[in-house]
Amino acid sequence: MARTTAVDVQTLLGGAYRSSYPVTSFITIANLMVTKHCTDTAFTAAELEIIERYLAAWAYCNSHPRSTSESAGGIGESKQHREDLGLDSNEFGQQAKLLDWSGALASLGVAAYKGLRRSVDLSWAGVENPDAVVE
Repeated sequence: MARTTAVDVQTLLGGAYRSSYPVTSFITIANLMVTKHCTDTAFTAAELEIIERYLAAWAYCNSHPRSTSESAGGIGESKQHREDLGLDSNEFGQQAKLLDWSGALASLGVAAYKGLRRSVDLSWAGVENPDAVVE
């Protein structure tokens, strides 16, 4: 059961909220994340609710990037875009990580970054060149 409400998430989003894109599915995502990762029993209900609210806003903005500039005469719009992974992709996710004093949400980002790092080992399986000059 969700800890936060659509009205709370819409208020947090402010001008980024578009009524044509409901927040309910993003609240579900946030609820699943909080329920699975913010498991420390010392969290208060209020702390879990606000973390869930920020996670819902984070998911919403990842799915519906916010306008960074608009114009009317020439009709134009620019969308926010960042190349960060996970919760670092916008300020709502970053704030959720800060609110989670247990560090569980921050550790998700560490796992994502580590998952992208790959190492490659090369070895020579050929035959030494007998004509090579060795000094």
